[in-house]
Amino acid sequence: MSNLIKLIINAGVLLLLSLNNPAFCENIDLKGLSKRIESAFNTNDLANIDGVLETEMALDIKKDFLDFQKEFPNARWEISPAGTLKDNRQLIQLAITALKKKENQIYSLETSQRIALEIKKGKITSHEIISEESILKSTNKPIDITLQIPNTALTGSRYDIDIIINQPLESSIIAGNLISLNDDINFKKSQEDIELIPMGSGGIFKSVQAPMEPGYQKWAAIIVHPEGLISITKFVKIVSNEKDFNL
Repeated sequence: MSNLIKLIINAGVLLLLSLNNPAFCENIDLKGLSKRIESAFNTNDLANIDGVLETEMALDIKKDFLDFQKEFPNARWEISPAGTLKDNRQLIQLAITALKKKENQIYSLETSQRIALEIKKGKITSHEIISEESILKSTNKPIDITLQIPNTALTGSRYDIDIIINQPLESSIIAGNLISLNDDINFKKSQEDIELIPMGSGGIFKSVQAPMEPGYQKWAAIIVHPEGLISITKFVKIVSNEKDFNL
């Protein structure tokens, strides 16, 4: 499970690495390049990205992609421009959906990521992940959940993390927990040693504190439901000024 979560978190890097190739920085066509990479992943025609990436970089990306394909061979990728931020950075939207059945379990994956690119004189000078979340379910029946987690929070503030099961089973008891992934040790242990605690049937509802310094808070949650397992990851951007909320 941890390998899959790692691949989800790194999914946006596949696009960013290609965009930083000098051969494509002089006349960047974000829409055309996005669709070229999207098509390569959806058709499993990785030769289509050879001209976009340096050789060593292409080999690393192909390996990660093939590892991902072993878990979800029918994954569908969508990569597209997503407008411009108020500071003139361009946005890229990446989404992955997948479904597979193994033995008596149905595995479904949804992940999304927004990436901001700063371009100066035809060259990408920096990039930033603006928002990211993923939901991985292994359930006997579909379980509809809603994530009410902000994409952005103010330094030092408290905010709510609500993971809602939209049709809870009456009188049933579920187990789960929410942990921070803000250090490598927690990330490595998150899918193996997370402590499950009993909770109400409606989901996970917690109030958390943002750090005092700008950056990111990364969260992982697991819900053990009578119908199966739900794993969630979410990045929350921490800003020091309210004007940065509408990124």
